[in-house]
Amino acid sequence: MSLSALPLSYCTNVHPGRNLAEVLAGLRQFTVPMRAVFGHPLAAGLWLAAPVVSELLAQEGRVADFVQTLAELGLPCHTLNAFPYGDFHSQRVKENVYLPDWSHPARLKYTIDCAKVLAALLVEGTEGSISTVPLGFKGFSHSENFLDDCIAQLLTLARHLKADRTGTVVCPGNDPGSVEFLRPAVRGCQSDRRTGSRPEASGGVLRCLSSGS
Repeated sequence: MSLSALPLSYCTNVHPGRNLAEVLAGLRQFTVPMRAVFGHPLAAGLWLAAPVVSELLAQEGRVADFVQTLAELGLPCHTLNAFPYGDFHSQRVKENVYLPDWSHPARLKYTIDCAKVLAALLVEGTEGSISTVPLGFKGFSHSENFLDDCIAQLLTLARHLKADRTGTVVCPGNDPGSVEFLRPAVRGCQSDRRTGSRPEASGGVLRCLSSGS
C-alpha cells in the first residue's frame, strides 16, 4: 500500500458557501489560517454547491480567475465535495442533503459541471476526485427502476469524463444510511459486463461503485 504524495485537504463544507463570494471569503478566513496552524502544505477540499458552480461557468474567464485566486492563496485543489447540492447550512439539512439523488438528471449535470471546474483546478499530471451521493437515501420512496436509472446516469457520466479527458475520478461516498443501494448496483454492472448487454459499462464505474460497498 502506498500513500498519496498530495497534501491533505481541508474540506470547506464546514463553512457557508452559498455563492462564490462566500466561498472565497471562507478560504481567506478559515483555510489559509488553518494551513498556517497546520504548518505543512494544505489543499482546499472545495465544496462548490450547484449555484456556485453555475456562477463560475456562467461567464467566460470566471473559472480562470478562480484558479488564479487559489494559486495566489497557495491552495491547490485536487478534490471536490459534490455531495451537498444546495445549501448545506440551512436550518434543516439531514436527509435532504441526498437530493437530488443519482436517478435525477440534475445530479448528473451538477457532477459534470463540477468536473469541468475541477479539471481547470488540477495541476497537470494530477488526478482529481469528486465525492458524491451514494446513489440515494434508503428512507425515501423510490421507483422500481431507481437502481437502473442511477446506473444509467453513472454510465453517462463515465462516458462524458472519458470523452472530455478531464482525469477526474468520481468516488461515491460510503454512507451507512444508504450503502445498500451500492451493492445491487455493483452486481448490476458486473452482470452487464458478463453478458455484454451494456458494453459501455466501464471498469472505472465499477471500481467507483465498489469503493462504497
